[in-house]
Amino acid sequence: MLPKDLRQAMPNTLESASWLRALLVVALFLALSWVLAWYVGVASVASPDFDGALNFKVSASVIEGHGYGSYYERFALFPIETQTNGPLVLPAAASIWLFGLTPIGLQLVNLLYVLALCALVFACHRRAAESRDWVVPMLGAVCCLQVPGMAQYALFGYGEVAAVVWGLAALWVLSCSLSTTTPPRLLGAGVLLGLSFLTKTVSLIWFPSIAGIYCLLIWRRASLWAAIRSGLWIGLGVLIALMVWEVYRAISLGSAGTYIEWWSEQFSEIRKQAGVRDHYADTPTWQAKLALHGAALAGFLKLPLWGLVLAGAAFGALLSVALWRSRGDDVRLYLLAALGSVALLYLYWWLLITPTEMMWLRRIMLGLLFVLLSLLVAVSCLWRAGPAGRVAALSGLGLVFVIVLPGQLLWGRPDRAVSAGHDFDFAAAVRALPEDALIFGSGWWQAPVAALLSQRQIQNEEAWSVERLAQAGRDAYLVLDRDALNLGKHTLQRLTWRCDCEPVHLSPGGRIYRVRALFDSPETSEASAYRLGPDSSVFGQGFSTGDEGGFRWAEQEARMQLPEPVHSDRWVLSLAVPDSGYLRTPAGMGITIEVEMGTCGVTTITVPPGEQHVLLRPACDQAIQSFVFRTSDHIDPERIRPDVRKLAFAFRSLEAFPTRTDRPVEQAAQP
Repeated sequence: MLPKDLRQAMPNTLESASWLRALLVVALFLALSWVLAWYVGVASVASPDFDGALNFKVSASVIEGHGYGSYYERFALFPIETQTNGPLVLPAAASIWLFGLTPIGLQLVNLLYVLALCALVFACHRRAAESRDWVVPMLGAVCCLQVPGMAQYALFGYGEVAAVVWGLAALWVLSCSLSTTTPPRLLGAGVLLGLSFLTKTVSLIWFPSIAGIYCLLIWRRASLWAAIRSGLWIGLGVLIALMVWEVYRAISLGSAGTYIEWWSEQFSEIRKQAGVRDHYADTPTWQAKLALHGAALAGFLKLPLWGLVLAGAAFGALLSVALWRSRGDDVRLYLLAALGSVALLYLYWWLLITPTEMMWLRRIMLGLLFVLLSLLVAVSCLWRAGPAGRVAALSGLGLVFVIVLPGQLLWGRPDRAVSAGHDFDFAAAVRALPEDALIFGSGWWQAPVAALLSQRQIQNEEAWSVERLAQAGRDAYLVLDRDALNLGKHTLQRLTWRCDCEPVHLSPGGRIYRVRALFDSPETSEASAYRLGPDSSVFGQGFSTGDEGGFRWAEQEARMQLPEPVHSDRWVLSLAVPDSGYLRTPAGMGITIEVEMGTCGVTTITVPPGEQHVLLRPACDQAIQSFVFRTSDHIDPERIRPDVRKLAFAFRSLEAFPTRTDRPVEQAAQP
């Protein structure tokens, strides 16, 4: 028996611990509310991103009665470039029908999936936690929204969160079905897994873990036949979800031949995207690939490479110990084994299989989420395992914060309102083009955000010959959104000979060019535009020594010398100015640049933060061969140490267009 004084002290100790847990839960609830407030605020002002607009163009087509498809050069049912499907697209159609092409109409479904993610993370961790413990479940709800990439990809029309919500819903249902394997629950879990796959095919990563580990535990608890029966019920649920959708697809496509052709193309695209078929640029050896992808992942987490290796080793050790400690608790064992194995599969796929060309944060975001969720289950397992277990649990919490810190939204809260305003303004300019005009995108760069918001049909200039354009006999315009201008390097180089174009609208959201003529080859081209990118050899003192990924830094005074004089009355300068927090100027003021254009004097421009496209007009009618950029404003050196350069802006491109007195550029587009 315990000593009398210790027994008398125990109620007070337990009461103190209970109060501490309550305070932690309240603090975490306030933190969750603060983080969710950011998501709600963004959803109320932001437009979708490029990939999200591709999805929502299908949603808009559905409510317009055209079917499950979208228009780019031609109307296509179930367009291959749309990589997120019905469970996001169809609810979004209802949201757009209710609220129109407004920010909330376009973001509501993503926002609801974000809320569902919080609820499911909380519910799953309540299953793993002690009966009275809300701390770890609340911590999971707070942290899951701050995994690196969530701020960029949880909203804006992306489907990753929607897919994982259906997967976690299946996980939760199955975790509640370990003691009683009722067919309706298993069937429902299968339907949820099917919906996860229908949302995004990447969900195939978690299928084996969520369904397979459940069946193995049923085998251990009951019998092999019970495990097989459970697997069949889950598989039937998956099949029901898939068959309903595939029947709808087959009816929409109209014939068996078209359906088979669609799936052949889709299967090929899935294999290319997954990295199991050669198509995208990749690293030749697995050792080099592991090192390169590992360095990128370390960069996403803001860790040195050795720090990532240590964190990975610690994660593996904690997962192993927690699995061993959980072997007597099937619910906890199932959640830990399922979440942990999905995390490991995701990391293996991203580090060693996914093509280097597609080594994006977006493609590992859910992998980091599963690492975080499995760590929190491990914390619940280890916290009650004595002093050594508590030390291990605290180590797990440390890894959780390592994952969350780079993407935290408690004090680092990105402002999407400005860029969203640019998208809506650019779409308004596209909408204002003549009703009978041809509006072109270029290849992959189809300006889906502008097309969606303006409700204009976009053609693909790659499908148009000189003769076809002449036969159309209509005014033509080329639309390049900010994604095309920043990422479409090869497209921009090709357009210098392909299109006799001139700018008629410049804004941070993109550019609109009047198309005077198209040319079928460089040899027959009569285009006279002149373009310099960051990979050109014209940069002199004050510019960084090489292309830094689509731009060159310019210092307070930077010079460039063109290889030959260029005669033009319209020059378009593309540049990026850092956010106000990095500048030595008042918030929102940007910088002032004096541009010396050869012997034609000095033009002064004021450029706000962000991506900008500025029209420069020389003060004389002479050819220009040199440019000098001077500014008294620059980035605060304390923000960029150890770099000691007095950096002012990032140069993206400089273009010159032939003198044409009858072609005004919209003045509103100028900063």
